[in-house]
Amino acid sequence: IVLVKHQRGKKLLYFLNCCFCYNTESFCSRRRMEDHNNGACDVISEGKTLVAFLANDHSQVKIIHAKNNKQKHRLGRVSFKLTGCYGHPFGTVFEVKKGALVRKEHNDIEAELVEDGNVEKGHDNRNLVDDAQHQKLTAEDIHKMKKSGDATREDVIKHIARNSRTFSTKTEFSQEKYLKRKKKLHMKDILIVKPSLRVLTDFYMLHYPDKICHMRDDTLSMLLHRVNVMSGGRYLVFETTSGLVCASMVERMGGNGKLMMLHSGNQPPQKVLSDMETTKEQKGVLMNFPLAEMQDLDGSMNHLEESEKVILQQEDGPAKEKRLRTKETKRQAIAELKRGAFDGLVVATKFRPISVLSTIMSFLGPSRPFVVYHQYREPLLECFDMLKGRAIDVQIVESFMRELQVLPQRTHPLNMTNCCSGYLLCGTTLATTSTIRHLSTTKDTPTTTATTTTTAATTSTPSVTVESEQEQKEEEETAVEEQADNVAKKAKTTKEE
Repeated sequence: IVLVKHQRGKKLLYFLNCCFCYNTESFCSRRRMEDHNNGACDVISEGKTLVAFLANDHSQVKIIHAKNNKQKHRLGRVSFKLTGCYGHPFGTVFEVKKGALVRKEHNDIEAELVEDGNVEKGHDNRNLVDDAQHQKLTAEDIHKMKKSGDATREDVIKHIARNSRTFSTKTEFSQEKYLKRKKKLHMKDILIVKPSLRVLTDFYMLHYPDKICHMRDDTLSMLLHRVNVMSGGRYLVFETTSGLVCASMVERMGGNGKLMMLHSGNQPPQKVLSDMETTKEQKGVLMNFPLAEMQDLDGSMNHLEESEKVILQQEDGPAKEKRLRTKETKRQAIAELKRGAFDGLVVATKFRPISVLSTIMSFLGPSRPFVVYHQYREPLLECFDMLKGRAIDVQIVESFMRELQVLPQRTHPLNMTNCCSGYLLCGTTLATTSTIRHLSTTKDTPTTTATTTTTAATTSTPSVTVESEQEQKEEEETAVEEQADNVAKKAKTTKEE
């Protein structure tokens, strides 16, 4: 259950955001169902990106780019090559035999060894002392069984359980836990799934939480819900989460709309987006632009035209064509930013977000949602004070998630959980005079291509500036007249008194 709380004044309001439960015992089936719903009925082939798990130890996970077949990969104490997995569908479980992957059929050891009805008979573990003396087999015997090759890993675990003096006296639940520990220790099963957004979020949150700013999947889903990401929309994004937020928005937009990704360095962070292997249609909505040039779009356009003149003087070749393509994409990005009136704004950064928010807030249209994510609450309080008078329904929201184990007679919350997943600052922009004027001037401008937008903008700028100056003068004159009338009224009242 996920409870969302935010503070407004002195009241704490709790909202039930969503309910879901995890079955920790059927991890493989849950991953298979998730991949099937995402259209992951594809076949594992060379050149694709895979996510490999140890089937009995889900903390051991690795993202693999299937490019070199001779390269050995390691998960925990298991090393393997990818030659045997090609041609099988995603979600298949493989067994490692002599360093190669062999498809494995499902074999339920618990159904063969666990005795049903121990709990009903009143057995318990109060007199159980589980130590090495109760095991008839030694470590050398187990090692010989593995090395001989006559017995499979399942046969080794069955042999260990049958040679335990205390296994038959344990309850049904204790027997299942015992077999889990042995499977984790002795079996070498590997599950290969498609790198979906949920799988990658869990991977980075488990191993590299700093790279995604400690953003859990429930916080990410709330961020997408608050900013109302949908197909055909136009959105601004500035994030330092290795491309996690950008990848989730690209996936939800489905190849329709525009997603302007702002970045502080030379290149935007797109590690998660490259791991997901999105299609060209989905990536077609993505446009990049440096944040440092947002304050002076006209200057960046002039610099772009000068650099294009220098490139045109060079000799023809693939390098010249590549540079011209990059300049053309940048021209389109500038035209899209000059158009303004974006449908939503997302800022997810580990730095202070107030400087970024104050720079790009003016590019949003009126009555549009925005979301700012940060790991800590104090930087969001600065943005909260800055947004007074510029936005409504401004809230600071924190999400809480706890996984539940759902098993017969053993349903309970997990003891170990992650209680920190950052904070969200949400709100809706207000319509100001500047935004209304910008919308009225850009209402009839064509937006089909970059060339038409730039020419229309250059031809219509003189008339727009003249009209805006006349409107400002009229407003100033009316304000002076109102002040004079107020002074005259006050003078009359004082004389009468």
